[in-house]
Amino acid sequence: MLSFINKGFESNLFKYSVLVFFSILLAWLKFNHVLERDESQMILIVQSNPCFWNLVSTFAYEGTTGLWYVLLWSVSHIFEINPVSVTIIHYLFVVLFIWYLIFRIEAPMIIKIIFLVQLNVLWHFIFIRQYILVLLFLAMLIRSIYYKKDYLVFILIFLLMQLHVLVISIAVSFWIYYSLIKYVNKEKYNLWLHIIPVAGIILAVLQLLPPDDLIYGLKGWNTEISIYGFILLLNKIIKHIFYLELTYLLILILPPFIIYLIGKSWEINRKALIVFLISVAFVFLSYIFLDIVKYVAYYHYFFLYFSLLAFCFLLYKNIGIKFNIKWYYLLIPVLLYSGYLMRVQVLNYDYAPISYADKVAEYLDEKYPDKTILTIPEPYYNSVAVYRKNKYPVYSLGRHDFIEYVVWDHESVDYRGKDLVPVKLEELKKEILNVPDSILKSNPVLVMGTDLTNIIIDENEIPVMGDIEINNNLRLKFIKYWGEKRLDWFTEIFNVYEVEYNPETDAITDL
Repeated sequence: MLSFINKGFESNLFKYSVLVFFSILLAWLKFNHVLERDESQMILIVQSNPCFWNLVSTFAYEGTTGLWYVLLWSVSHIFEINPVSVTIIHYLFVVLFIWYLIFRIEAPMIIKIIFLVQLNVLWHFIFIRQYILVLLFLAMLIRSIYYKKDYLVFILIFLLMQLHVLVISIAVSFWIYYSLIKYVNKEKYNLWLHIIPVAGIILAVLQLLPPDDLIYGLKGWNTEISIYGFILLLNKIIKHIFYLELTYLLILILPPFIIYLIGKSWEINRKALIVFLISVAFVFLSYIFLDIVKYVAYYHYFFLYFSLLAFCFLLYKNIGIKFNIKWYYLLIPVLLYSGYLMRVQVLNYDYAPISYADKVAEYLDEKYPDKTILTIPEPYYNSVAVYRKNKYPVYSLGRHDFIEYVVWDHESVDYRGKDLVPVKLEELKKEILNVPDSILKSNPVLVMGTDLTNIIIDENEIPVMGDIEINNNLRLKFIKYWGEKRLDWFTEIFNVYEVEYNPETDAITDL
């Protein structure tokens, strides 16, 4: 019976069926997906910087190396970059990765499917960011390492460094791994190849040199941490690596598997085990260091999880463990449970959107096609801006200037130094009064967004809805709210107001 099950999983018919299934499912999910503010930021940057060097100058503000931006910028010379075209580009990379995983990575098919239905993997399939390239290049890298394709290994390490600042340490860890495994196995290769990753690091540093006006929350370094704070940090890292907010399954299965691999390696190939431990320790300690001195978002820890799996795969192949079909007794229940969790998440996406930005943009284009837009907090207008057909001026209340996208050079967008949302009522009134009279007299439209429960609160932290009186001459007329249905973890909601100015008074008075 187990042999029959194994033949079924490993048949080409089943593999192609899995590829088709995920291709269709993800096509449906992605083309119903509304881009949130961070996804939109990349598109707005590419749209607003037709000059290549201007594009490159944005990377330091974004705090990331820019391969994904350059890719989109290059494609923009062939066809327009917008939410639809970027979704198609990202979708093609997703399907390419799934195909590569199924047909090029030599691991049991049931383990590949379990990986594909993990919620932290699904997140990278749906959200349109450069992270899908991290998955693809990691998959290509471990295959290249296993088959000792020297040139391709170093090129892929170089490319990984250009995807994200937090992937640099992962790329270096595989550089260390490949160099050490070659050394302990006494295998020769061209030492000049090390120039490639060295060039990758230099290029990454040049892209990431912080501008003088970068906001303090991104420029600053934290050099102090208590023992208690360090313990809390380790707890956070474990939770985020294994995505415990959604399932404890990974921490119940993966650590025992790693312990099993380490035990077998100690018996079979201790040198391979030592190289494995050094490489994993390097990337793990790098993430701890970066989280202490800077900041690591929970979804960035998925990179650490993926690299850990990649190193486990290499160790598994190096010590030559054969797949035991009795493992199906454990793996089939794991697959069924993981599949159930993915189904729940898919139903969540069908229940509520990630963002209502497309509906807000459609409403603005229909009702206020020629109106100046006021917005606060600034980052939350990104997703609306990218869906607008009429690119009319947008005035940031906190910045006191017109914007095309968020540049992290002003205290009003320093999310590390202050709470951007919800906006306090008195602060909103003061910011409205700082808008030039020429703009206020044109009766602009105010668009406010958040991913929290409330958009505006008063001095007692009570939510504010409805019309808002600024003074005798100015009034915010509440128009519409988008946010009726929300996901329990993230949905962008919005309020829209008309700014009503009393024409009987030429001067706009203070509060």
